[in-house]
Amino acid sequence: MKTRQLICLFLPSFLFAFTSCKIGELWRFNPEKKYSPEAVRQDLKAMENVLKKNHPSLYWYTTPSQLDSSFQAAYASVKDSMNEASVRNLFNEVAGTIRCGHTSVRHSKQYNHYIAWKSVSGFPLGIKIIDDSTTVITTNLNRKDSLLSRGVKVVSVNGLSSKQLIDTLYPLVPVDGFAHNFSYQTLSNNFTRFYNSRFSYDTLYPIQFIDSNGIIRTVTRKYYNRYSDTSQLYMSFRKAAKIVPPTKILRKEMLRSFWIDTAGSYALMRINTFSRDIPSAYIRKKFKLLKKKKVPHLILDLRNNGGGLISRSLLMARMIQPGSFQYVDSIVSPYRTLKRPGRGEGKITYRPWINLGMRFLSKKNKHGDYRFKVFTNKKYRPHRFHYEGKIWVLTGGSSFSATSMLLANIKGLPNVQIIGEETGGVAYGNNGVFIPDLILPNTKLRMRLPTYRIINNLRYPNNGKGVLPDIEIKPTQASILYNKDIKMEKAVELIQAEKSGKP
Repeated sequence: MKTRQLICLFLPSFLFAFTSCKIGELWRFNPEKKYSPEAVRQDLKAMENVLKKNHPSLYWYTTPSQLDSSFQAAYASVKDSMNEASVRNLFNEVAGTIRCGHTSVRHSKQYNHYIAWKSVSGFPLGIKIIDDSTTVITTNLNRKDSLLSRGVKVVSVNGLSSKQLIDTLYPLVPVDGFAHNFSYQTLSNNFTRFYNSRFSYDTLYPIQFIDSNGIIRTVTRKYYNRYSDTSQLYMSFRKAAKIVPPTKILRKEMLRSFWIDTAGSYALMRINTFSRDIPSAYIRKKFKLLKKKKVPHLILDLRNNGGGLISRSLLMARMIQPGSFQYVDSIVSPYRTLKRPGRGEGKITYRPWINLGMRFLSKKNKHGDYRFKVFTNKKYRPHRFHYEGKIWVLTGGSSFSATSMLLANIKGLPNVQIIGEETGGVAYGNNGVFIPDLILPNTKLRMRLPTYRIINNLRYPNNGKGVLPDIEIKPTQASILYNKDIKMEKAVELIQAEKSGKP
């Protein structure tokens, strides 16, 4: 009884003290802190050395001279002190030379915590990149603005044409091979933040657009500040600390959903990740239900699935493949283990544990590489609940990593049709398995470092392209204006056509 009373007495005090410390850290953090040219160059050198000692596919899409030139240009560009956002942009431009979507530079943990608490300010528009020269407004933070509304085509911002704007922001997102759609989608999902990161804050933004009559017009919009542009009062950290995070059920609904239409003619399964948040039991349960109810059509929505565990995507492949199959051609690394960063080069997270896994799960092959023994040189059988109906898979630029592995494996099956856009992950292969962070010594930026080179299927050419859809459906200005899900509509239309016997 005394123990319980002591816990009740001291636990609230402990929690209050811990929360106060965290809030105090956020108050003290300065995102505009400047790092000297020497500190930035030291971090850049650490990044270069660790990449050259550990990356499994450094020269898959680039040459040694091209990569060296990229680093030399970056060294030469550091002439003055820089804040963290500017350093991250520079480092991501260098990492982009490798063309590995899993090799990117993220903000420090402290910066990310700061951004999570800070409301969006700065450039007022959310913009969708449709192709390399077309941009359309999706959101306007100034809600009373009736001119720059959803679906309006943008011609230029601050004197930069749409193409110039895209070309300027594009290097901030490392791309997998030449699958540009991943970068376009990532920029579209976070356009305001990327714009603020690349350009300095302006008081006014001249924006050129095409109105409903097809006339090019120019308006000027001011810097968006949530606290002055809305009636909401400033939310203190004390109030912010009381925000209730999404419930467990709501979080699950954000990551997955499943339903069967009332007529039982088709089912819709939406899977937004192959991480541990999607239990294997969930996938088995839903496919067991499909088999029991004999649903003839399944729409599998993987448009927002950025990947996750290879084992989860393999399970999905076993639910779709009609016969025995090999899931990946090879998973290899040129190195037995991750090499320790040199003095003053930061640290690699979880390196001892990853090295332990690499030692026990890899075997040296005749080429001198180390083959990952799991998933390779093995035939898999279809699952006992595997689906025998027609499958319509929806894809987009955010279909990446383990999702691209799945799509590369099932594309071409007689009962599978892929609808949408080229995937963000390359069809031929990618890099991954264990992906620790290199924490740079001065800025504390975190560079993701994949450990193995994965070749999905040798029947695909190594041209850096994503998995191409069987039926290409791209977003249009009209679909954005009217908020229409044209990929889903196409899938339902094809199901209805097959049901009615129309060609």
